[in-house]
Amino acid sequence: VFLKKYAFFLILISEFKKEFDIFAGWNIIYGFPGEDPSEYEEVIKLIPLFYHLEPPFACSHVRFERFSSYENNPASFGIKSLTPSKAYDLVYRGLDKNDINDIAFYFDAEYEDLSGGYKTRLLETIEEWKLRTDAVLDVFSYDDSIKIVDTRDKKNNRELSFNGLKSRIYMFCDNARSISSLLNVPEINQNAGEEEVKVILEDFVKEGLMIESKGRYLSLAVMRQLNIPDNRNQREIREHITKFRESPKSNS
Repeated sequence: VFLKKYAFFLILISEFKKEFDIFAGWNIIYGFPGEDPSEYEEVIKLIPLFYHLEPPFACSHVRFERFSSYENNPASFGIKSLTPSKAYDLVYRGLDKNDINDIAFYFDAEYEDLSGGYKTRLLETIEEWKLRTDAVLDVFSYDDSIKIVDTRDKKNNRELSFNGLKSRIYMFCDNARSISSLLNVPEINQNAGEEEVKVILEDFVKEGLMIESKGRYLSLAVMRQLNIPDNRNQREIREHITKFRESPKSNS
């Protein structure tokens, strides 16, 4: 799965995993024929925003398999030739080349592989992600306010509070939303116009609390449910959040 193209889907699945304690495994594949290396560079920059979510279980080079589109029509992908993987020569010593070609499932491809320019940085960034089991980005909702706890940056742990319109916009963007869809929500359009909503969204993106793609905005924090009675003061709210974070389930 290519992270940038499916970023919103992967983030939502990872957030649901944490929020509802479900398993979701995924991986990153690189080295596709005809790929744009700059897209992987963007992925590398984005990954630190996702440290609080489940990392991929693997990051590996694309494989060329029998019955795939790459084998059926290699020229359309810029592949000059496909030959059985060299491993077959080691396993089936002395077997005729034509016979190996008939039984091979994996192939080596000759094409312009551009992954060498970013592969090392991508793999290193993924390994760093796997080590950041301490990172959290949780949002706690109470009354008409939210508090966000952010420990993704080891040097800059943060607790941020937002009230009223800002808190509502952040919570509604738990699913990817465009500005026009937000303006269809009464709790938002009764209190703000398009320009104000856009400014709030862009501020969330600058703070690393949301991502934006093709005009849609998605909140990155994992939604946490707390049984906080109304009209509690900040000290009592902080105590509820601390108790939640120290519980075993909060780390799942």
